[in-house]
Amino acid sequence: MREFFLISLSDETHTRLASDRTVAGSERAGPFAFQEEAWEHYLQGRSGLVNAPTGFGKTFSMFLGTVIRWINEHPKDYQKLTGNGLRLMWVTPLRALAKDIGRAMEEALRELNVPWAVGIRSGDTPLSVREKQKRNMPEVLIITPESLHILLAQKEYPKRFEYRRPSWPMSGTNCWAASAAS
Repeated sequence: MREFFLISLSDETHTRLASDRTVAGSERAGPFAFQEEAWEHYLQGRSGLVNAPTGFGKTFSMFLGTVIRWINEHPKDYQKLTGNGLRLMWVTPLRALAKDIGRAMEEALRELNVPWAVGIRSGDTPLSVREKQKRNMPEVLIITPESLHILLAQKEYPKRFEYRRPSWPMSGTNCWAASAAS
């Protein structure tokens, strides 16, 4: 049985982090301790849950675990590898949230010089983009539950999910979960 971790911010921690978020009017630099803890658990192959208020970095606590693992596995050429197949599927119930998450992930990938493609799949995704995704999945796919259901119902869907060690974060309003399946 796989170990499970739970990281949940207490009211006291939430208050402390809220006061630490800005220093002299600029965004806080560096990760929060709970993000680093989530990365460590993830890299050790544990599945888990991160629970924190909106805007406190749940996305990065799970997303960057996948990126860190990729960099660790490809230390000499991670900045050059493209077309690696699906590495992360992020399920979100809100289409508008998908766009915001996608932009944040793309920005982090740019800063880390990781040339991964981030794709979004929802009811608003044009047919041409959906067809391209079927042929060549991006490394990161942000998808709504309805679109995932449709994708899984299609003929030959397993071919679309050929990858190594996937990450399966799911997002809700204030709660992200991930499985570090091998």
